[in-house]
Amino acid sequence: MNSLTGNKMTFKEIERIFFEIGCELSRTLMQKYLEAADKELEKNRDKSQLRHKGSRTTGIKTLMGEVPMKRNIYKRMKEDGAVEHIF
Repeated sequence: MNSLTGNKMTFKEIERIFFEIGCELSRTLMQKYLEAADKELEKNRDKSQLRHKGSRTTGIKTLMGEVPMKRNIYKRMKEDGAVEHIF
């Protein structure tokens, strides 16, 4: 028997569909978690040291695929007077 349903879908095709759905859900959850953590860091940062310079959209490569997210950028003055931008 090569198909499990009347429309000739194989087990491999069904497995791939469920895997892609799981990866999409996992990417969405990861994005929400990372953006919430970034907001928490923004609220609790040392505002005298870290000046908020806006946010950028970036992507992080994971086992589930690339996770797009917005990250805040901060400007900090180093001890030697140089400017440093950090996420």
